[in-house]
Amino acid sequence: MARRACRFLIRALAFMLCVVPLGAQGRSKPLLANCDPRTDFGYGSGCGSVTLSAFSVAPGGTLTVQVYVGSGCPHAPRKISVSNALQTVILDGTPVLGTMGGGVGYEFYWSPLPGANGGVIVDLPLDANVHTLVFTIDPAATPSCIVVDPMWATGPWVELTGNSWGNLWWIDKPFRIEAATTDLQVTKTQSAATTAPGLLETYTLGVANLGAVAATTAVLADTLPASMLFNSLTPPAGWACTTPAVGSTGTISCTIASFAAGASATATLVAKVAPGVTNGSTISNTAGISSQTGDTNSGNDTATVTATVNYSVPTVGNAGMALSALFLAGLALRSLGRRRGQTAA
Repeated sequence: MARRACRFLIRALAFMLCVVPLGAQGRSKPLLANCDPRTDFGYGSGCGSVTLSAFSVAPGGTLTVQVYVGSGCPHAPRKISVSNALQTVILDGTPVLGTMGGGVGYEFYWSPLPGANGGVIVDLPLDANVHTLVFTIDPAATPSCIVVDPMWATGPWVELTGNSWGNLWWIDKPFRIEAATTDLQVTKTQSAATTAPGLLETYTLGVANLGAVAATTAVLADTLPASMLFNSLTPPAGWACTTPAVGSTGTISCTIASFAAGASATATLVAKVAPGVTNGSTISNTAGISSQTGDTNSGNDTATVTATVNYSVPTVGNAGMALSALFLAGLALRSLGRRRGQTAA
């Protein structure tokens, strides 16, 4: 008990004195209230290093941790513990089962751990190599971060600890558990900026997931204005689409259950300018994308193109009439030439 009390006192003093300011890995504006602005803290942190793949991770997401312990540091035992993580951990490419819980010995000595299972503790090999571990954050974990009040810390972190013959050292790396967000984008181009009644307009719609997580139930929608009549649609690969009847107006809607991070797709929509559209008017058409996953950038969720109606642009009917007139004129000239030839004979 005396040794345990001494360890607690050492950790309390070290926590208050050996703090590290927020670095480039952190965010200047916390997404969660009362987050402590630190990327790491510890005691005897010169013994090794801990590097996280991300400062923020979503429930159900993975957190990759690289660990190094120098040859001059105590070698036994050494452990790494991650709060809110599931029991199966990938250690240097091999699945291992960690020990569930927290507050055992010096692991998670600081904090009651949020989440459904507390966390996981993994024993590390006794060498001076760099080791890579992949932890899966509990899908039931509640969004949270490290909070200190005033010296006692609670929240999710990664802790590397070593203890040999009473020589205790540790490195703590806080991280945040935040609701999953993504960044969906839609782009749109049109075949012509000037059009006329009866002409076909081809729209090319591009969608992309620029975020780090998949978007759940993504929807691409394009509502045709009254001046445009649906003609055809080439849907994005893997998406299910509904359209208005040919020759009518309405909404084109395409959905996919999960739009993967980094994925993109293209759709081609063809519509016809309706009869009676006013000469000189403009036709605007907007496409939008949405999902059930939060979007960090709403500014690229819609795209609009505009065309100007100009009756001087040849339409299908006018072009047909012009071709017919040229054909008839050609026949007349040919007939006149034959008559002249017969008269000369």
